[in-house]
Amino acid sequence: MSDKLKNIKNAGFKVPNNYFEGIEDAVLSQMKLKNIEGSGFKVPDGYFESLGDTVLNKISKNENTKVINLFTRRNLLYVSSIAATILLLFNLSVFNKKSVSFETLETASLESYIMNEYIDSYDMASLLTNEDIVEENFIEHNFSEENMENYILNNIDIEDYFSE
Repeated sequence: MSDKLKNIKNAGFKVPNNYFEGIEDAVLSQMKLKNIEGSGFKVPDGYFESLGDTVLNKISKNENTKVINLFTRRNLLYVSSIAATILLLFNLSVFNKKSVSFETLETASLESYIMNEYIDSYDMASLLTNEDIVEENFIEHNFSEENMENYILNNIDIEDYFSE
């Protein structure tokens, strides 16, 4: 099929001889553009003399217009609530800057951050100082049996061990 398309030598369309030489004159003669004078539009007699009166008559009939008051109770309520919100936002956030340190953080929020965020050992090591990394801190722990049971029940999924 592709070989047949490559072997086509002509387009298949034929135009009569000297067709494009007289095309402009033929189109203009058919449309009779040479004989038309003016724009082709006609205005009725006396149209512009009576135009002003008819427009004024139509305008004078519509004298009753609806007046909308800008300072309604509803608009005043919207504006005052927006102003109060902006004022409250600035009072809560801009003027009460507190310094955040490890002493002011709650233990529960710090634990939940560590448990829920991806923190690797390098991040944890950057938080510890040389005084925190003492061997005695890691050796001497007194765990009660009750605390161990509560930790195992709350944090370890026992069903994973049954399936293995």
